[in-house]
Amino acid sequence: MKKKNLILFITIIFSLIIFYSCSNDNPVTNDDENTNPTYSKVITAESGNLKFELWSASANVLRYGYNKVGFKFFENNQEKTTGYVKYLPKMYHWVGSPMHTTPVKDRYDYDASQQLFTGYTVYLMVSDTSSFWYGFYNYNDQLNVDSVFFNVSQYTEAQVKLFSDYVAGAGYFITLVKPYTPLQGLNTFQCMLHRTYDYIYFEQVNDAQMYIMPWMEAMGHGSSNNVHPVHIGDGIYEGTVNFNMAGEWTVADTVYYQNRKITPNNPPKFIFNP
Repeated sequence: MKKKNLILFITIIFSLIIFYSCSNDNPVTNDDENTNPTYSKVITAESGNLKFELWSASANVLRYGYNKVGFKFFENNQEKTTGYVKYLPKMYHWVGSPMHTTPVKDRYDYDASQQLFTGYTVYLMVSDTSSFWYGFYNYNDQLNVDSVFFNVSQYTEAQVKLFSDYVAGAGYFITLVKPYTPLQGLNTFQCMLHRTYDYIYFEQVNDAQMYIMPWMEAMGHGSSNNVHPVHIGDGIYEGTVNFNMAGEWTVADTVYYQNRKITPNNPPKFIFNP
């Protein structure tokens, strides 16, 4: 299958999966991600004398969308606290369909405060009867545990938005990091941006420019005191969004990269109900 046709085919698959899954400016800030997270072990992957453990600070399962994760690695039952871990989740569909991966951190370095190799994963699809995830684990580019089956659960509050840059022939994913449970008033808004040309390798994009526009369709107005997201590190863009009334809001995210607008004229929109 030619590259351009493959990108179009998988873009359609992702689009279908993702589709189915005025009077108060009080400065109420909502930070619904724990700044001192508690991690829970969700996966153990073993082979011979090697063992990897995958821990999550987002939930007691791996779930659709953004996951804050960490890893432990043991060789001969001895835990390693130096070096790095690499992790590659692969999803296989029906026989003959292309395999694809998902955005993850390039490498997970050791965080002594958490006693884990920490980072994130973004799962673009949930597991079902015809779609299966397998994890591939690596320590220091030397020691591996491969093809360990795992599940990804649905999470209705998570949001991942897909758009295509047809000029560059790339697919982009904007992943919501927060807020999942927005409040009326000011909320910290965080998201991530990843690019892919083949749906196997996903690149974290850290130098884009983002412009958000909240809009309440039912009332026909936006809001003031919003702050456009800027990159703050580890792939996360952070800004502020103001939901000054209760009800459904959309937050459009227009993205520029290398002095060119890459989002379509109708940009990706997140939906919130404070």
